Amino acid sequence: MGNKSSSPEIYNESLKLLSTEERLMIKKIYTEICGNNKDGFSESDLVNYGKQSVTECLLRHLFFFMKSLIQYEPGQHVNDLLVNDEEFLVSLATIFKGVALDQVLLMTYLCVGEEADSVKCSQLRELIENLLVSYIKASNKKDTALSSWQFRPPELTNNFCEAVLWDLVSKDNDKVNLVRKNFPWNSKHDTAALEQWLFQCPVLLSLFKEVFHALFPISVDNVLHNAPLVPVAKDAPWNKIRTLLDLPAVLFLNQAIPSELRSKWHFLYHTHSHGESFSTMMTKILNRGPSILVVEDTEGHIFGGFASQSWTLNSQFMGSASCFLFQLSPVMNLYQPTGYNENYMYLNQGQNTMPNGLGMGGQLEYFGLWLDSEFGKGHSKAEPRCTTYNSPQLSKHETFEIKTLEIWSVGPELVQEQPEVTPGSILDKDVEAKAMLTMLNKGPVSEGLREEDVTGDSPEDHDLPPLS
Repeated sequence: MGNKSSSPEIYNESLKLLSTEERLMIKKIYTEICGNNKDGFSESDLVNYGKQSVTECLLRHLFFFMKSLIQYEPGQHVNDLLVNDEEFLVSLATIFKGVALDQVLLMTYLCVGEEADSVKCSQLRELIENLLVSYIKASNKKDTALSSWQFRPPELTNNFCEAVLWDLVSKDNDKVNLVRKNFPWNSKHDTAALEQWLFQCPVLLSLFKEVFHALFPISVDNVLHNAPLVPVAKDAPWNKIRTLLDLPAVLFLNQAIPSELRSKWHFLYHTHSHGESFSTMMTKILNRGPSILVVEDTEGHIFGGFASQSWTLNSQFMGSASCFLFQLSPVMNLYQPTGYNENYMYLNQGQNTMPNGLGMGGQLEYFGLWLDSEFGKGHSKAEPRCTTYNSPQLSKHETFEIKTLEIWSVGPELVQEQPEVTPGSILDKDVEAKAMLTMLNKGPVSEGLREEDVTGDSPEDHDLPPLS
């Protein structure tokens, strides 16, 4: 498709894209929208049909998009106030089966209500906000994933819009500059830039598909249901915790992790539910598969990291290039591995000779993100940049205090295997690390002095009263 064609040409082309079942579903939906009018449906008919699922603004702009696709021959009698059956079929074929240029045309109409050579960033922000609202309207009553969450109020919507639009407005060498006080909302972007941006922005395409599939429920093979937008939240004690995440934040993070992990998030740990204990946190996260940890510091910054494999006690770094760090507030952004080193994940406890705590990126004592085993303390020593993830300082200050910490495992649930815990040092298991530290004169002070049992001070879950 991609270009306007005459009525018979584009109609026949659209028919080829649709299965017999899809054509029958389109005819059924068309009849439902039209009601008693056999000639077609009006703008108000479309609004009345879809207002329970989609914002009125999107529906009105969608009507004009439907009227724009067919170039009629001179003398053909067409009612400009009604969408007929051919126009409707061509519209749905374009929405669900069209090429990238078709998606750009749809986007421009949804932004401004007409075909345009360029679109302002502020208009794209309004479109993203309308898609988010429509997704909630369409999914709330029947989507088990959305109903499984009790999100915080949507305070991060503007951050989400900026994050989605950042690839459009920034050059590659500008992406490290995250001071977005003067975000270029008035900048204009032509169809070529929009097409390239859409290719780099799967979360927006997924929003499009989900919203329009809810509005027009036809069976379409390429609708992106295999990698859901929102995961099902499992085992979360909502009467005891307030998540740090709103819907835009979950959309943002879930689209960033591998697709096979996106269907379910399993609640592991929250300071409101389990108390402020590093040992308790460890018992909840060890050997539970890939996970996302989210930190809020006492200055209101929200940030965290994705661990691509289970957390295990180890004196060496672990993980893979699928790991990343992120910020959610005051800005929203992902920081992917640079390839400079493989210092993705680190977890240790109870050692005199190694850092004790949980870290991601950087190097020992200078982590991109560090949570100290003395619970409540952390640092983000990333000036000018974390070598592993190219992330900036995530917290407001280099060292920070934790206000809230929550952790989710992602993907299929793993049965937690109890880690092998002995009264000895972790260095007893890691002979290489022990030998290296001895060579550096940093070995154990005495083989006779042993560290405390790693889980000896682990309390049970705190029986805290419900949140008011």
